[in-house]
Amino acid sequence: MGRLKQLRYWVPIILCWLTARWVFHLQVVEVGENGSYFSVKDEDIISHEFIHSMYDVLVVERFKVWDGSLILFHVDSPSDAALEYYMIEKRHEGNVNRNISEFCIPTSSIGRHILKIKNQSISLGVSQTGGRRVCIRLTRLPMVYIKAYL
Repeated sequence: MGRLKQLRYWVPIILCWLTARWVFHLQVVEVGENGSYFSVKDEDIISHEFIHSMYDVLVVERFKVWDGSLILFHVDSPSDAALEYYMIEKRHEGNVNRNISEFCIPTSSIGRHILKIKNQSISLGVSQTGGRRVCIRLTRLPMVYIKAYL
């Protein structure tokens, strides 16, 4: 009889645990079509650095992860002309405020695009896709699914 009581106790706990593993999702940045995922949480900063093709200067776009979105909040460059190209007049942090669902970079771009997430640098190019562009988006994946990729 004691084993039956123990079984009644453990079965609901195990079922809840298994259900939670399938239901809960991790917030990740997906890079390209090949399934490169990077776990992120609200307030993490992601930067996209590249050489502007027209002005041949460094441009840095900074995004904040917030409430399931990527918020572009700062674009910086040593060149005023490069900032004006993006219709940005000021250099201070917060000079932009745009909600971005995803952004894509042509694989043929020669701008040496680098994505920085936490302490990782990802060189963007043809290795992330079989197509003509690499798309970066914020998404959610089940924790069970993502464990295999992180």
